[in-house]
Amino acid sequence: MPTLVIIILCLAIYALTLPNAFKGIEFYLIPDFSEITLEVVFNALGQAFFSLSLGMGALITYGSYVGKGDNIITSAAFITLADVGIAFIAGLMMFPFVAYLTEGTMEGSAPGAGLIFVVLPGVFASLTVWAIAILIFLLGIPSMLSTGTVESLTSFLTYPSGEVKFFMDFVENIANDNLLTSGRILYFCVWSLCMEKT
Repeated sequence: MPTLVIIILCLAIYALTLPNAFKGIEFYLIPDFSEITLEVVFNALGQAFFSLSLGMGALITYGSYVGKGDNIITSAAFITLADVGIAFIAGLMMFPFVAYLTEGTMEGSAPGAGLIFVVLPGVFASLTVWAIAILIFLLGIPSMLSTGTVESLTSFLTYPSGEVKFFMDFVENIANDNLLTSGRILYFCVWSLCMEKT
């Protein structure tokens, strides 16, 4: 993990040196409150549950290793600060890269897994790191096939609203946006019922 943090920091510093980087920073840090909807709040909860491992019940497993002398509130605060801090630095890395690749227009900065699969390959290609570029290419084949090449993956599912989702969007919607949030809420309900009976 320390190595990963160092890599993210180095990439963030590099990103800030690129042309149009501060247009990306402006897009990242200046909020547009008109965009806040119930869907945005629900997706934010899903991200929080995923990021803090609340949605997978991992804290129950971690909790079994907590000693009697450990301060849970202090540990929770440290974990939250570390998680938010690393996510913030990752944003300082990603959005300047988007601005660099789009010449400041921020096109393609839509939320979701597609942002990573669109931006990072372009960034690594600009670094001319061939081994990483080849690895990213191989790992990205399924997502590439779901953006127009293979029709069954591109038009993978049509939601009741009429919105057509490609495969990667569908997987993200199910796993991150719905299962984590809904599962965590269900878990707390069941846990509360069990605690009342005991």
